[in-house]
Amino acid sequence: MIKRLTPFRLILIIIISLSQTTVAQNRVIKLGWEDIVQKSLNDNLGLKTTALDYKSQKLTKWQAVSDFLPTVSYNGTGTQNLELATMAIMGQKIQIGTEYNFQHSLQLTYPVFTGFSRIANLKMQNSLEKSLKAELEGKEDETILTALQAYFQIMLSSKLIDVNEEAVKAAQANLKQVQNFYQVGAASELDLKRAEAQYSSTLPSLESAKNQLISSKNQMKYILNLSLNDSLVVLDSLESKQFIGSYANAPLVQLKALAVANRPELKQVNYQVDAIKNQKTMALSSSLPTISFTADISHNAMTETSKVLRDDYNRSKSINLNVQWPLFQGGKTALEYQKAKVQVKQMEYVKQQTNDQILIQVEQYYYSLKESIKNLSSLKASLDQAKEALRLSSLMYKEGMSTQVDILDTQLQYTQSNINFQQGIYDYNTSQLNLLKSIGKINTIIN
Repeated sequence: MIKRLTPFRLILIIIISLSQTTVAQNRVIKLGWEDIVQKSLNDNLGLKTTALDYKSQKLTKWQAVSDFLPTVSYNGTGTQNLELATMAIMGQKIQIGTEYNFQHSLQLTYPVFTGFSRIANLKMQNSLEKSLKAELEGKEDETILTALQAYFQIMLSSKLIDVNEEAVKAAQANLKQVQNFYQVGAASELDLKRAEAQYSSTLPSLESAKNQLISSKNQMKYILNLSLNDSLVVLDSLESKQFIGSYANAPLVQLKALAVANRPELKQVNYQVDAIKNQKTMALSSSLPTISFTADISHNAMTETSKVLRDDYNRSKSINLNVQWPLFQGGKTALEYQKAKVQVKQMEYVKQQTNDQILIQVEQYYYSLKESIKNLSSLKASLDQAKEALRLSSLMYKEGMSTQVDILDTQLQYTQSNINFQQGIYDYNTSQLNLLKSIGKINTIIN
């Protein structure tokens, strides 16, 4: 009996352990918008990748610094001559050397002059480090913006669910009322069909809003590097936020000047231009002579047996000054220099293009914010009017003073006005974030 139950018990244990693991992985994570900002900066995988690129470049810069330091190397050699060399002297053959040779040497080499290539390389690596630092700052700004946009999208989706659920309940209540009127002969069959169609038309919008909420939460989990099995709970509700601060009343000219001074993308391009200019210097340096200093100390032992003693070694010292000058390289230096000039010109165009794009973005988001501010007040007034119209229409229909078409129209208008108002709040919040991002100041919301 025990043997027959053993497989069953084993399967049961596995199922229980897997279920416990699943439960452990299904965390409930509650986040406010400030938590979103901090967590996106700490956990976003794209941001971590860029940070590692920056760290790698810092090491590369120190590697360029090491080119200015001398190198010290040790060399140890043990040789067994299986056949000694033979020389003929005065008609007699004489073997030269011993069966065993041992050598230990220590060598110091210092590049005295390398045609300015070391200095140019160090400057280039330093510029690339600054470029990657600016890229990291830009990635941080982009991550904050994307995370907050996804966060407000979650709140918008949740609000749209509420709006559509309210529309479904209103359509359902209206349908029930029409059914009661129809049973007593106070409503026509056409009124009943219209009420049924109105109720059916509200269901797809509700389902779409629910699916949008799931998609928005999954997008947020991706940005924050969370498991899709985690349950994400948003602590805030959709409402107008004041992110823009003192920049709300700043003139467009001032905002453009801030963008040129602060945008990481423009800083990154400037440092890349500096890096490529140093490539020109490195290309010219390859045609100049290089001078290196070498000092060597060696200990050599020549014995007839493999057992070498300390006294068998003879010491020798030497110093050398080496000069190498590539007089002709087939035009390689000139071609490298011309190539570097082309790359500098290319990066100048990229710099101008980046500058123009930034100014266009600032102007675009500046007017977008102005538009969202005006729209929000209009949408709020429209919502209040639609709500009051729906209330009056419902009362008049109950008293027989309006038709079914009137109440259906006011319900549809109220639902659409509510949706537009919620979308207006979302647009107002995100337009502030876009403008802050465009002037390089989105990180100010952290404080």
